[in-house]
Amino acid sequence: MKTPRAAVRTRATAVSAVLVGLSLSLTACSGGGVLDGTYYAEDVNGTSNLGQLVVDGDDVTHNEYKCDAVYTKADVESTGQFSDDHSQISWITIGDDQRNERTGTETLSMTDDTITLGDTTYVRVDSDAGKAMLDKHRAEECD
Repeated sequence: MKTPRAAVRTRATAVSAVLVGLSLSLTACSGGGVLDGTYYAEDVNGTSNLGQLVVDGDDVTHNEYKCDAVYTKADVESTGQFSDDHSQISWITIGDDQRNERTGTETLSMTDDTITLGDTTYVRVDSDAGKAMLDKHRAEECD
């Protein structure tokens, strides 16, 4: 008995749809993605500098940001990784600066445009709040 071509095409389309869906769900589970980007917080470490949190997949870097430059000195830069469920950051490399509060493991909470570590909320740079924060910082600190 021969299978009509329309039935074969329907099955092929269904299988393709399942594979695309599976591919998307596996990509979403592979870490990061949704959080990827740059976030800022005001007056980090007791300075007038902004705190800059850069998320790339499961990796996180924290620096101080002043005007249009990032302090990449080893004493103020920290690097860490998210836990599997993205509920914590474990800091791997911790700067030597006494003001640097990025130590050990920190619990975090998130929204679409924010990451909160302890009492500090970092806002996504391309959000309205992030743009306003950068504009204010540049106007007050960079003249």
